[in-house]
Amino acid sequence: MSERVRALCEKYDLPYTTGSLTHQYMQTLRTLWKLSLPERFLAASADAAPETASERGGTVQELRKSA
Repeated sequence: MSERVRALCEKYDLPYTTGSLTHQYMQTLRTLWKLSLPERFLAASADAAPETASERGGTVQELRKSA
């Protein structure tokens, strides 16, 4: 199953991460929490945040330079 998911992520240029279930769950909660904050509380804008970088194409560093 993981090979199929990994192939889909690669096809659609989505991040594919590995790790324990607990680690993945905690990362998801952290991401949801960070993205729910108003932008004034973030170090980077929501558009240049690591959590959303894959949606806009490019790396976080490239997005921050263009912002």
